Amino acid sequence: MEEEFEGHHIHDVLSGISEEMKKSAPEFEYYRDLHKNRNRVAEFAAENNNTTPFRRKAWDLDKWKFIPVVERALQEAQPDTKWFMFIEGDTFLVWSNLLKWVAQLDWRKLSFLGLSVTMHDQLFAYGGAGWLLSRPAVQQMKQHMTSQKDNYETFTNDSSYGDLILGYVLEQAGLGLTEAWPLIQRETPSTMEYTKDLMCYPVVTFHHIDSFEIKSIWDLEQEWIAAGVPAPLLHFDIFNRLVYPLLAPRIDDWDNFSDGEEKLLTTDEGFEHCKQHCEEDAQCVQFRFTPKKCIMSRSVTLGWKADPSMNSVSGWMMGRINQIKASVQCKGETWTSTD
Repeated sequence: MEEEFEGHHIHDVLSGISEEMKKSAPEFEYYRDLHKNRNRVAEFAAENNNTTPFRRKAWDLDKWKFIPVVERALQEAQPDTKWFMFIEGDTFLVWSNLLKWVAQLDWRKLSFLGLSVTMHDQLFAYGGAGWLLSRPAVQQMKQHMTSQKDNYETFTNDSSYGDLILGYVLEQAGLGLTEAWPLIQRETPSTMEYTKDLMCYPVVTFHHIDSFEIKSIWDLEQEWIAAGVPAPLLHFDIFNRLVYPLLAPRIDDWDNFSDGEEKLLTTDEGFEHCKQHCEEDAQCVQFRFTPKKCIMSRSVTLGWKADPSMNSVSGWMMGRINQIKASVQCKGETWTSTD
């Protein structure tokens, strides 16, 4: 909806969708309801926001924004804009790292960077992780769209995922996707699988992130900036500040997302037996015990609190993790897998 919000102009990127499609596509019922209640949006949202059908309607409409938001970004951009970075509402952007990253890139090239995903045989950039386009890439997409808009509206209507739709359009426009993991990625500090190989990469985005983690990362970034640290904020820095201090040999009612080798246990075997299995694997750094099952992992993940009914107990091999930490030596700036 076109409106002013706390000094920011909010664009209705769906305004350019054809009237015929707005009338026929069922997702636009929600769009019309929003506009009918434009003078009482807060009340309208409060009345409906906790209902599954209402939330589903918002999700269904979401697919229509991906092509128009790129087109509108080019339309509204300053003449000297070189890069376009797109993120979702629950994506956190490490802005200082983004600026350092694009400084390494040539904006004059046709560049489309993101976290690659394949679905229904279509390669695309996962929307929640964010995606980066150079100005020439956006211009080439816009030129390609000139004669194809009606076709792509039909394609969007027949598809389910907006980021897949955008990936298809960009591919048809001759723009290939460049893998940008782990700079652009879909995890939070709590769900990231930390390995030694990951640690020295800068981090540009986090996804599905809550307000507490947003503030924690923001505070760390501001410390970096205030101290004049020239190096980018690394996954290793996030791990040391936000993850490592919360690890422990044992945490009850906790799921650390261990997803490696599984060992079946007897009813008489418990947490200590699970720990022993992990000790026997020299590369195991964490494990998760539930009744009759032990799951081990060779990467470190914090995870989150589990429902007490699951009887989930998580453990970390702190000695091994300390050895990994001590062995990490980040030299220079590693912006791609070939650096």
